[in-house]
Amino acid sequence: MIWRNRKKRNQYKISSLKWAPNRNNQLSVISYQLSDVSFQFTNYCLLDGYAVPLATLKKSFPSPV
Repeated sequence: MIWRNRKKRNQYKISSLKWAPNRNNQLSVISYQLSDVSFQFTNYCLLDGYAVPLATLKKSFPSPV
């Protein structure tokens, strides 16, 4: 069992090296996705023009029918 786990780890390292030339592209995509989530979270918390605690928003919105 231990030997198999080591083999899988080595396979993962080899596969990650294959993606190394595209690492900058992947990081930019991740950065874009994080900024998009941050933007959506900001819009969600600033309803009605003032900051609203996240717990209040969860309680105040009705669940979808």
